[in-house]
Amino acid sequence: MQDSIAGLLIVIDRDDKGRASVVFSCSTLELDYDNNKRNASSIPAGFYSMTFEYSNKFERNLWELKGVPNRAEIKIHAANYYRQLQGCIGIGKDLIDLDGDGQYDLTNSAETLEEFHCVMSPNYRSKIRVISV
Repeated sequence: MQDSIAGLLIVIDRDDKGRASVVFSCSTLELDYDNNKRNASSIPAGFYSMTFEYSNKFERNLWELKGVPNRAEIKIHAANYYRQLQGCIGIGKDLIDLDGDGQYDLTNSAETLEEFHCVMSPNYRSKIRVISV
């Protein structure tokens, strides 16, 4: 059984004429899907709102997904290894096996998170679409 799911996060912006363009992209890592169990599963596919707000656990502002059925406190945060995730989404530059356990890991996660926050600024609300394949 795989322990994690690798993915891609893409930020799309629209200009004043409605033309869309990709302004940011990065790799993502989540726990494997396990019936949407709290702290143990990736989130189900769907459209969700996001809010940039303070996290007591991480002691900083992070993007949090809202409206995920039976779930709360789903953050987008820095994480190099799937075992650092408890139902959240880790982001980083590339996916490689850093520790030789046969699972994808994220590189440059803290730097990628800062880049993501800069691209999303000054917004405090946004939307995200999660797609499962």
